[in-house]
Amino acid sequence: MGFGGGVALLLGGVLADLSWRGPFAVYLLAVPMVVLVLRFVPEAPKSPRAPGGPQQTPRLLGLYALMFLGVVVFYTVPTHAPFWLGAVTGTGPVVVGVLMCALNLVMTLVGLNCRRLRARWDFRVLAAVLFAAYAAGLVVLGLAGGIWMAALGMLITGVGIGLQNPVMNGWVVASVDPAARTRALGMLTSALFLGQFASPLLAQPVVNAVGLGNTFVLAGALGLVISVVLVSCGAGQPGFAHRVRRCVGPPTGRKGHAHQGNSHGGGVRAIGLAVFAAPAANAADPVDRDPNPGSTGSCGWVNVVPDVVHRGDVVDVEANCRNAVALPESDVLLNFTPTGEPTHWSATVPPKAKRGAHTVSITCPENTCTKTFYVVR
Repeated sequence: MGFGGGVALLLGGVLADLSWRGPFAVYLLAVPMVVLVLRFVPEAPKSPRAPGGPQQTPRLLGLYALMFLGVVVFYTVPTHAPFWLGAVTGTGPVVVGVLMCALNLVMTLVGLNCRRLRARWDFRVLAAVLFAAYAAGLVVLGLAGGIWMAALGMLITGVGIGLQNPVMNGWVVASVDPAARTRALGMLTSALFLGQFASPLLAQPVVNAVGLGNTFVLAGALGLVISVVLVSCGAGQPGFAHRVRRCVGPPTGRKGHAHQGNSHGGGVRAIGLAVFAAPAANAADPVDRDPNPGSTGSCGWVNVVPDVVHRGDVVDVEANCRNAVALPESDVLLNFTPTGEPTHWSATVPPKAKRGAHTVSITCPENTCTKTFYVVR
């Protein structure tokens, strides 16, 4: 998406020099894409619904809200940056197109490396980083007095844009069972487009009141507030110290979600805390599955994040079995290593792992819990 946007913006800048109608010709690129999609994109197989997995949670609503706010913040760039860049740099559409293209190239590079970033940091940390990048980039852009400072602001903002879609999509996918992912990602996409619709409507009155430069500064301030909220809410959750150690130490695995947290309460507070505290939606609360007297009720679930992996990946395994009698077992995963939190391990997918469905299980006093995951390449 970032590479395509870069080419389209650069081409649009050149065409705009020829005619104001010129950039609309870029949309003709959709015609050959229709043929390629119909010819080469197969239909994905349907996944069976996981029993008992909730399909809508306050955590998901919070993630949709984060996507909406993120788009409201960064969409000030494509809607208002061309006018601001022209005023600051005193250049024409071609130079503005080059700067917009540079933003998209940074976005592309960050997106290509998101897998490596995800192996080191969890979703909450990456979300805080992307909003911090919005804050820094938009403030620099809003205070720019020349082309080089404006270019620096655009490049920093590109880091945040490159993180937003992979992080938010991955966070949502890790929060629902496979059968619910299409609906959840559809809702996330709706939040994205709603943010694109709302951003210029919200920004234009601010532009009229304080000017373009100050509008970027205020958008950056909103990004900073969101980043601080993400960090402060994460600091109050179990395992935060371990996640901080992972941020400054060598990669040890992937964190898909935090421990079960208290998401009770009203209104925005309940939704907000649930984003940072709740486990994956297909990981139900522990239940006593043994009706016999003396049962500890410790058997709940075991989960692998992500559950669609590549050979050589490091994954995160989490169990909700308080009295597990052994390490998790798997037909393919190797090197189960405790992460520093109870019932959390990192594990490695072997380089020669067979493609297809695999399992990980853990034995509790009452029964054995099993989770299926997939090696795709």
